[in-house]
Amino acid sequence: MPKPNPRLQLMTVSSLILIILYVYMVLIYAPREIIMGDVQ
Repeated sequence: MPKPNPRLQLMTVSSLILIILYVYMVLIYAPREIIMGDVQ
């Protein structure tokens, strides 16, 4: 089993952090209608 590439691991962690930050910003700043959907 090859050793994990540190650069690849860093890219994966940073992209994961970016995704989490994006979701966090959307949950805070998006209107509640967009989050819940327009279903009655």
